Amino acid sequence: MTSFRLSALVLVLAARLVLINAKEAKHEEHMVPAVKVSGAISLMLCGTIALMMGTLYMLNNKDKDLRANSYEIVNSTFSIFAAVLVFQALNDVVIEFIGGGEEAPVWRLATVSFIHMLVWFLVLQVSGGMLSGAMGSSKDIKALTKEEFDEKVLNLQMCTILLAHVTGFSSIYAWGVVQQAIQKTANYWFALLIVPAAGVGLLVLFQILRMWRQRIMKSEDGKIDPMEKKWGAETKESENDVYCLTISFLTVQVLRKAVGGNFPNVEGEEENPLHPGGTIALFFLVSCGLAILCLVIVQAVSLKGFKGKKKGKPSAALRVTRRLKTMTIGSNSMLLAWSIFYGNMYWLTNVFHEESKAFASVVLAMVCTLMAWLLIVILDFIADASWSGAALDAVLRLIIGALGTLVGFSWEQSFDTAVSGIAKEGSEFVSASIIKLVLACVLATIVVPAWRLYVLPKCMDVAEEEEEDE
Repeated sequence: MTSFRLSALVLVLAARLVLINAKEAKHEEHMVPAVKVSGAISLMLCGTIALMMGTLYMLNNKDKDLRANSYEIVNSTFSIFAAVLVFQALNDVVIEFIGGGEEAPVWRLATVSFIHMLVWFLVLQVSGGMLSGAMGSSKDIKALTKEEFDEKVLNLQMCTILLAHVTGFSSIYAWGVVQQAIQKTANYWFALLIVPAAGVGLLVLFQILRMWRQRIMKSEDGKIDPMEKKWGAETKESENDVYCLTISFLTVQVLRKAVGGNFPNVEGEEENPLHPGGTIALFFLVSCGLAILCLVIVQAVSLKGFKGKKKGKPSAALRVTRRLKTMTIGSNSMLLAWSIFYGNMYWLTNVFHEESKAFASVVLAMVCTLMAWLLIVILDFIADASWSGAALDAVLRLIIGALGTLVGFSWEQSFDTAVSGIAKEGSEFVSASIIKLVLACVLATIVVPAWRLYVLPKCMDVAEEEEEDE
């Protein structure tokens, strides 16, 4: 822990140097641009090194729970980074060449976006079914060795995690298009109405897909083998992630309008993110997120049966109730993550409004990562308390997953800024959206294999150790 604190201190000092450098730059109007760029790069390198070392200390911490939570964060970071980067690039191509561009009529954008979302839902279901052997495979699950079974499970997890994030952001975009139309024609608070509408729509879709999966699983012998059961569990968890991402993002859009004065576009961007009270905006959004977090923890302590230890098959009503509780707590946890991200964005945009967008994005990613690590330490302290129980531990895992999304999304945004900049440079010859898609796929090709080979198996081992301890 001492080494981690030292790395965190280095990162804080680097961030402080960035702030001092930004303030001094305002008074030095004749400063040579090359010197400012050199200083920015130097500070980013210091911060990046501190983050890398701090991450290594966290992943090798003596505290078993802290180590497991750290791997969960890294796992979520890698997966959401690759998934969202590719989706945003692909979505730009879809909107430009099929949707008619962002200036197209709302009905056309909404139609294309919802069809795009449903395609990803279908890909999530079918790919999971094929990898599990429930679809298109004749090999008996009993004939598999333990190594072969574990390999199939890892491939299934990789597929469902990546596609869950892609599907989640396609859902955000589809429902976000409708939300944009509502806030332009009525008071922006009416845009909150899309939140329950999206929740109901997704729940109905989940139920239809569940019945379809059950029919596929029982189509051969009327029984569900372990691999098919794993497919159902992983897909259900993926659908929960889609729900949490969608509901939390649509909610934070309205909160940002209340605090920032501008309603962000469907991707969460603003034409003029400068806010006269950047620090106040940070305090307001983070306070909202922390208040919700405290409410979630209190709810978890008072909840009974959240994790459910009763033997036997639960009733349909109990199964639905448990899932709704999980998705509600997950949505609140994601709302905390979005509040931290956009609150820091308002603050840092005011501080670095004279710097490049890429530089500000990297600093934002470093600050969000530091806050995520600090929150993990705090949550681990809460989990080790004598008054915490199984229900609270289950909730903390959802919160940690949300923090992983925060870290992954913040770094994805910084890389997306860099990729967009490169794409614009070559837009004279090829469409910028095509260049962006190619670059995003190249980055994903580098990240995904490393994540699958070295991070995901370790997370699976840590999860198995936790199950054995329980």
